[in-house]
Amino acid sequence: MSPSLADQRISMGRLLAFNPTSISMLDFFTILTKGGIVLWSKSFIRITSSPVDALIKDVLIEERAGENSYTKDSYSLKWTFANELDLIFVVNVR
Repeated sequence: MSPSLADQRISMGRLLAFNPTSISMLDFFTILTKGGIVLWSKSFIRITSSPVDALIKDVLIEERAGENSYTKDSYSLKWTFANELDLIFVVNVR
């Protein structure tokens, strides 16, 4: 069964619902499959390491289900799952 557009908006809304006073800048946004394949990525800064790779290795593969944020070096990653699409949306915020 294909997810409706409303379901997709709800998934994105969970990721993008944030307190604007606590987040000042979006550095990059990545969409990847649950298998780890990057489908789309947009960076607004120069990325000096591989924070999404670290997220996959350190958190997602270990299935730390209760977590939704991860810090690696100077990157603070947040993500949400769109289970009906088998996608993961990842953002880095400062």
